[in-house]
Amino acid sequence: MVENTVEKEQVQEQPLDETMQQQAMEEAERRKRVEACTAEINETLSKYNCELDAAVLLRAGMVMPSVKVIPAELSPRNQAPQQ
Repeated sequence: MVENTVEKEQVQEQPLDETMQQQAMEEAERRKRVEACTAEINETLSKYNCELDAAVLLRAGMVMPSVKVIPAELSPRNQAPQQ
């Protein structure tokens, strides 16, 4: 019984360096995926001359994000300033 307990403790103890390395590798993989998605989205938006219109509505302690794909010519950034 004592041997079994020792084996379980050894299995549960993972060196801190190894855990940190694994977390760093997972984070690097996530960043690569996000970069690939961002590049693909930007390429598609450019191909069809569209932009993202993002807004946030705050209501009763809730945050409600809204993201729309709009034609570039309707983008607020492309509108002439009104005087």
